[in-house]
Amino acid sequence: MADLDQWHPTYVYLAFWLQDKIKREGLEGIGYMEHAQRWAERNADDETADSISSELRRL
Repeated sequence: MADLDQWHPTYVYLAFWLQDKIKREGLEGIGYMEHAQRWAERNADDETADSISSELRRL
């Protein structure tokens, strides 16, 4: 566990303030899952074909 005395009091205050704000208000999603799903839908056929080709080359 970190010793809080080694940090400037402003940083300690802000860290606890941010923790409390997130606890009270939650954290808005960043949207990575939506981006990943769109990428997967656009690239699923190519990724599958590449994977099958790779396995067949091993034979």
